[in-house]
Amino acid sequence: MQRHVHHDRHLVPQLDRLLERTLDARFDAVAHAYAERLRGNRSGIRALIRLVLEFRTWELLSGLGLEDGQIAQLLARAVSAVANPSPARRSDASASPPTPRSVP
Repeated sequence: MQRHVHHDRHLVPQLDRLLERTLDARFDAVAHAYAERLRGNRSGIRALIRLVLEFRTWELLSGLGLEDGQIAQLLARAVSAVANPSPARRSDASASPPTPRSVP
């Protein structure tokens, strides 16, 4: 049932508005609070946590063959990496992006 609700929400304006006021608002508050607990209440961390809470994220990863525990572990590691970047990652983040190589 959840799959149908989340799939149809953008097709049914009333459902979308209801979910914006209820589910989305709760998930936004949870993402904000969790980001604050990580002492990294930057928009990128909040956005990543919000993505973790999104049903479609879990549905996609499940469809790729991951079990719930594997999904939870993967997403927790992603949030941790963004919230607590290593010094090497911090310096990499400030470096210029690599220049794409031309394909012969």
